[in-house]
Amino acid sequence: MREVGQVCGVGTEESQKEARPHPGPLPALSPGERESLGTSLETLNGSLAISVRSESRNCGCGTLDGVSCAHGHGTIQDFPRDLGCAIMGGVIPMRLSEMKEILADGRLRLTKSLGQNFLHDANQLRRIIAAAELTKADRVLEIGPGLGPLTEMLVAESGEILAIEKDGRLVEILRRRLGSVASITLIHDDALAWLRRERRDWSGWKLVANLPYSVASPILVELAKEKHGPGRLVVTLQMEVAQRLLAHPGERDYGVLTLLVQLNYAVADWFKIPAGCFFPQPDVDSACVSLERRREAGLSEELFPAYLQVVKRAFSQRRKMMFKLLKKDWPVDRLTQAYEALGLSQQARAETLSRDQFAQLTAWLGSPSTLRNSP
Repeated sequence: MREVGQVCGVGTEESQKEARPHPGPLPALSPGERESLGTSLETLNGSLAISVRSESRNCGCGTLDGVSCAHGHGTIQDFPRDLGCAIMGGVIPMRLSEMKEILADGRLRLTKSLGQNFLHDANQLRRIIAAAELTKADRVLEIGPGLGPLTEMLVAESGEILAIEKDGRLVEILRRRLGSVASITLIHDDALAWLRRERRDWSGWKLVANLPYSVASPILVELAKEKHGPGRLVVTLQMEVAQRLLAHPGERDYGVLTLLVQLNYAVADWFKIPAGCFFPQPDVDSACVSLERRREAGLSEELFPAYLQVVKRAFSQRRKMMFKLLKKDWPVDRLTQAYEALGLSQQARAETLSRDQFAQLTAWLGSPSTLRNSP
């Protein structure tokens, strides 16, 4: 049995079948409320007695077969996970059987509208952590932690975590599982609304998250347009969204999302994550995409609204000539001057222009005050 709130794994399939007390309800956080969770990780680690039995197996990373908690509150027994090299900083990634048990214990049904598909594959979790290139000096923003499989690994690799979860049921589970870790600040709120409301300097942060499918694109745009956005974004997305982030001029997936994110971020790397690595299994594959903040902003912060209007208008009918579409917002003479100065053809379609060309065009057209209609 395990005491809820410990940063420990669960037992084997056999031991999980044994009866164990179900934790009573904790006070729920109301939307918008934040909580700094518990004591330090060092204190937590110091309070655990980890016993390695003589019959334990060698996984190449060390051995760990039995774990008992020395608090006197409860124990974890018979813990022979197939570790492989799955331990990172002493954390054993959450297994699918554990996820199902937690959801069953809480009688929780996942909500499709919130894009709740939890990554349970240890190899993919390790790849995400590796892509983030974390150190103990790093501060990490995690959006949609869910049951906390990635969060637990972030605790081991980073110095500070700000986790935002919308589902109050999952917030309570996170408090129970990670309630003793001081490096985590948990916020119960809608992440997109919180980001728009709580403006801050994110330049010293990294976003590492399995983003909820339902809000992935607007969250990326919100962070990408910030004057001081996170230095690195490592995000798991639906494959179709990832393809839009990776697209180049002339490609089918090249469009508004590509240009809004790539204005200030460059793609560093990506890898595919099969649908079977998630629970419940989604209908499509996913991908983890790493993006690095560009050293120089593509445009001034003041011009971003105009850039947004140019891009959205240009792709509103992507098979039409962009010049004709932009006439709905800018005077013809101003457009003509801009096109001539930049060497653009009035017959050009939006999908043929690069990020730099869109930025230059926006700079020529001017601030939002030159728009005939507000965005």
